[in-house]
Amino acid sequence: MADNASVNLDDYTGVWVFGEQIDGVIQGVVHELIGKGRELADKRGEKLTVLVLGHNMDEQCKELLEYPVDHVIQVDDPELKHYASEPYARVVADLINTRKPE
Repeated sequence: MADNASVNLDDYTGVWVFGEQIDGVIQGVVHELIGKGRELADKRGEKLTVLVLGHNMDEQCKELLEYPVDHVIQVDDPELKHYASEPYARVVADLINTRKPE
């Protein structure tokens, strides 16, 4: 784990919303989260990104772009088709460490 003294908060930008899916269907709560995420992102002058983990979710991710989002990050892997805490946590942690959302 990184020492807090060595973390540069200026490296972290953007607001992310988790695009929950069950059996390949984006859940309705995601649309509500996009609305709140958009408000927060606009207030902070940041981009809004939806993160979707799953398998064969191309069409659903394209549909998310019809909402007021700036980006959709799609992680497509058969292991992510159904929620499991370890693989989901690993992927989300790697993305956070790499892309540094605010």
